Amino acid sequence: GLIAEEGTSAGDEEDPERFREAVLRFERLFGLPQREKLVTYFSCSYWRGRVPNQGWIYLSTNFLCFYSYMLGNE
Repeated sequence: GLIAEEGTSAGDEEDPERFREAVLRFERLFGLPQREKLVTYFSCSYWRGRVPNQGWIYLSTNFLCFYSYMLGNE
């Protein structure tokens, strides 16, 4: 089935300003090619040992990226 349509995103229907901020963070954090477009993003946790790493999952057209910042550790 169709997951994402080019030129649209989940963020477009909700809060466009917030989605624009997420796009800027995504571009700054991961340094992917400019043609790589953010489809959506989610708050999430990644369990590593006994401590969850709170962060964000960014889904683009070709990548699934995770970013976490906790107590000075990225």
